[in-house]
Amino acid sequence: MAITLNEVVVSLFIIIFALLSMIFTMGLCVYHTALIKNNLTTKEELKDVYQPPQGNPFKRSFFKNIQNAFFSNLPKISLLDKMKQKAVKKKNSISKKVIF
Repeated sequence: MAITLNEVVVSLFIIIFALLSMIFTMGLCVYHTALIKNNLTTKEELKDVYQPPQGNPFKRSFFKNIQNAFFSNLPKISLLDKMKQKAVKKKNSISKKVIF
């Protein structure tokens, strides 16, 4: 039962692919953990919304930010409710434009 060169190449490819995938995933995990630590969204981080003199007014301690991100109560609005709200707003805006 000899190992062929083809099996070694395939095994190395799978190992390299798995390691690169793990490094990329861990990098994203660390980046988003840092965002949660600073209580920022990705957009706020990329646009550098909060400048150093004032800083982020929503930043609290690390554990408070974790609690806010994962354990806070969110409003229970379904997708259907959002669609109904948009339809009502659209209907109201159209009726205001029509003048008799």
